[in-house]
Amino acid sequence: MRPVARKENSKDVYESKSLLCKLLNRGSLFCLICMYVLVIYVFVELPQKIPTHFNVEGQPDAFGSKGNLLIMLVVATLLFAVITLVSRKKNNYKTVNTLVANNRNQNEYIKTLFNFAKFLVTLSFLLVVTMIVSHSLPKYHSALNKSISVALIAIPIIAVIAVIVLFRGKFSSSSR
Repeated sequence: MRPVARKENSKDVYESKSLLCKLLNRGSLFCLICMYVLVIYVFVELPQKIPTHFNVEGQPDAFGSKGNLLIMLVVATLLFAVITLVSRKKNNYKTVNTLVANNRNQNEYIKTLFNFAKFLVTLSFLLVVTMIVSHSLPKYHSALNKSISVALIAIPIIAVIAVIVLFRGKFSSSSR
């Protein structure tokens, strides 16, 4: 006997009710706003040549014009918008278990994953912009650079651990 497909309410797909999703969305937006405020505040003070790439120790190893900072803002904003639109698209969360009764829960988990990815992307861009500003302007250059480079290296590790812990066993077909 085949399981009967449940028609999901479009509101469930479009808007997540979970507190975690709301916090991740607001955190992503906060990181994006902080990035814009930082760049607007220091753009005039920046030298024409700024670091554009950093090695593992957090030392700049490539340089470019300060216009690259504006390009980073545009790319971060586009990524934020694309991830937001993709996560809100109806019927985007069809999985192998489309007919399983807990499909609504799987859609929530996938929505949370999208929000988590969006938060990590915007946080990473904010940290990189902060590193560029602190290396470009001596008055902002401090011990913070070391912390930021460690955070940039730690983000992928934290992401993998968080996904494993938060979503362990949620997508297995045996959880009916």
